Amino acid sequence: MPKIRRQNDSKKYTIKEKQDILWNAIVENLNKREILLYKQIILSIVFFHFLSKKLLLNYFWEAKPELNQLPEIKINEKYENEAIFQNIEKYQSMKDKLFEKLGFFIPYNNLINSKIKNNETFIYDSKWLKKVFQDFTEIINTSENPSKETYKYVFDSAIFWLNTTNTSMDKKINILINIINNPNLNITLNEYQDVFENLLYKFSSLNKQQLYIPKSIDDLMSGLLLDSLDKKTTKISIYNQNFNNLAWLVSFDKKTEDSFKKDLYIQTTNAKIFELTKINALMLENQNSNYQWLKREPLQQLFQINNKIFSVDVVMNCANSNIKLSKNEFSNDIRFNQYDLPKTSEYAYLLNALFYLKENGVMFSLISQKTLFAEKTNNEKLIQQGFIDKIIQLPEGIFNNKNENYFLLQIKKTSSKNKKIQFIDASKLFTIKDEKKVLEIGNIKRILDIAKSETFIENYSKIVSLNEIISNNYSLNFSDYFKDNANVTKPPKDLVPARNWIPIEKINELEYYLCFRDGIKEQLFKPVNDWYFKFKNIETAREIIDELTYGNMVYSLSKMFDSFENYFRELYDFFDKPKIHSNLTKFVGINDYEERIWKIILKNEDKFTFYFDKYHFYQEFLNYSADFRNKIEKLDNLLRVKKDLKTVVLDTLIKIYNSSKSNWIDKWDSEIIDKEELEEYYDRLVSEESQIISKLLDVDIELDKYYKSIEPENQTEKFFNKNKKWNKTKIHEFYLASKYKKEKTEFEKLIIQVAKLLIKSRELYNDYKFIRMNLELRTYDNINFWENVDFKEFIVESLITMIHDVMNHIEFYVTLEFKTKLEKLLQEYNDN
Repeated sequence: MPKIRRQNDSKKYTIKEKQDILWNAIVENLNKREILLYKQIILSIVFFHFLSKKLLLNYFWEAKPELNQLPEIKINEKYENEAIFQNIEKYQSMKDKLFEKLGFFIPYNNLINSKIKNNETFIYDSKWLKKVFQDFTEIINTSENPSKETYKYVFDSAIFWLNTTNTSMDKKINILINIINNPNLNITLNEYQDVFENLLYKFSSLNKQQLYIPKSIDDLMSGLLLDSLDKKTTKISIYNQNFNNLAWLVSFDKKTEDSFKKDLYIQTTNAKIFELTKINALMLENQNSNYQWLKREPLQQLFQINNKIFSVDVVMNCANSNIKLSKNEFSNDIRFNQYDLPKTSEYAYLLNALFYLKENGVMFSLISQKTLFAEKTNNEKLIQQGFIDKIIQLPEGIFNNKNENYFLLQIKKTSSKNKKIQFIDASKLFTIKDEKKVLEIGNIKRILDIAKSETFIENYSKIVSLNEIISNNYSLNFSDYFKDNANVTKPPKDLVPARNWIPIEKINELEYYLCFRDGIKEQLFKPVNDWYFKFKNIETAREIIDELTYGNMVYSLSKMFDSFENYFRELYDFFDKPKIHSNLTKFVGINDYEERIWKIILKNEDKFTFYFDKYHFYQEFLNYSADFRNKIEKLDNLLRVKKDLKTVVLDTLIKIYNSSKSNWIDKWDSEIIDKEELEEYYDRLVSEESQIISKLLDVDIELDKYYKSIEPENQTEKFFNKNKKWNKTKIHEFYLASKYKKEKTEFEKLIIQVAKLLIKSRELYNDYKFIRMNLELRTYDNINFWENVDFKEFIVESLITMIHDVMNHIEFYVTLEFKTKLEKLLQEYNDN
């Protein structure tokens, strides 16, 4: 269980650790009833803290302490003190600018952040927090913010529950506030949405009345949807039918970011769910999504917009409520007239969602095994229509509060009928965590890879033709198609095991640990028959338990992580000490990072694939890898080099300084930032910019001369005639195609000049961003992590930290858990 480290501990938390710290603090201080009762207060505190931090990032309160108390002064009154009058004007101007930019405003004394300084304990008071929330709703109510009703809903709900707290509850909430504000935890602005979303999922998991959709299922559905979309997609509409937890929409938004525009229709009768989802979306700040709430029960009546039947590109269906269906009510309903009246409302929801799906649209629907197998006639019709594309069997009991088996159907509403269905058996692709089955990143990726392959994979995937399905009487039962998986014999009823016989299931549970050391299984156990094992030698088992060490448990993995470390060091050297050579002509982007990483992972593919498919050390590694990949994507976006070299350098500079000196300076509040300081800095930037552009033009002239000096040959004629650009791929191709050493040398000199200028422009750009933030905020504390971090240091620090964290996790848990489980097994099945 992660704890907050001491202040002098420089090690950074991963986002997952931050989420766990906050959730652990909640469950340690509040019982289940209190969590469900006061969750609105907790969510409001997290959201308000996000708003506070966002405000501080856009204005430096600490630089003007004389403005801090102005909310207590009446703006309309006259004051003899000219300084007070001027400060009031500054304050009002600042407030107007922040409203225009952010859509909200919080007075300094109401910022939770302002109450905690120098890591001092903040004494929480429910009256103070209630007043803060009331002030915010009053201020936001006067604005033109289109989301003000959502803001008000969240904080009005929190105010209601704050009126019910007692002294004991105040103390508990105080602990949570201090944890959120702890500087060592340091939740960044970009991470608050992940924290908020994680809380939504956690709170939902406590509600046993509804089907709880874990985030892993949402991530799986998001991956399947993204894989099914055309790469040229610019806009999609998504109908989200009766999700009990709508964080999926925001998760999907986060994955697609600004890739395309989205109209998201949320079907729920629960106002609280909708508003919390909108808050979650507001924190993501995705401007490309339009959220609309459909306030109705899906089966009540045909849904229309502007007298036209509602239709969408994508449907996500997790409706699970049980409603009695009346034959009289639905007998003439056009949504069901192609099918038999469903036996359950769960299947009726599926057909209802299918009705609203456009031609060539795709639908993902969770459905229980009991419901799916009960609707044989309707299944037959869907198969005949060619709509069912994939059916995925999920692990049994994957939903915390349901012990049923569930399937995930991928349905494509196409006029060209599917003549085959991919059956994917993911029932064994799970990780045991806290004695529960969960889907971790590695499991999800494995399922997505299987689905994308659309090929036969032993024990996991089978492409079944329509003829074979017909011969099986339209059965969707996996045992009819994965017969080898189903033929697991049970021990004879008359077989009575001896006291020291260990069931094979117990041995299988240990397989995660046994795979770390060759031959250890044979050293410990010997088979009795097909269903039981026994300890080979009790003394040998005790010796093995005693000698278990970190080293021999993780030796096979340490080599792989050494390869990672070497690769990350190479990346660091590339940025920190650029060796100017021909490789600089290649584009280095996220795909290159990812490809190199996976090559290292799969270098010993057979052995590691066996490990990766089954065990949670791989999941832990991928958790860190996903966090790293997210950061690399941000780094890649910062240093995007997709255009030709010359355009990159010129665009980078001109984009920043595209306005005149006076216009550029006017962007800054002259009352806040010293104008002379700005002018001096601008002059320096322009001077360096001019020098770089001048050098680039010189190189451009030299390159033109070089082009003209070489007589085009057959293999380069096309390049010279059609590609006289600074295109790195073509330059590299020509570089490799050149026959003469002299040509190579001359050309390399030009590339070196360009590369040096490119590196210089990056440094200048980073310098500009850093000084700009420093001028604006005057403090490092409030600068967003990605605004002041040195990307060279970040690469090596975060990746090496990742490696060591994963290694520590493996070493500690493998050794500790294996020892514990072996000792328990030895005690239970001892000959004595």
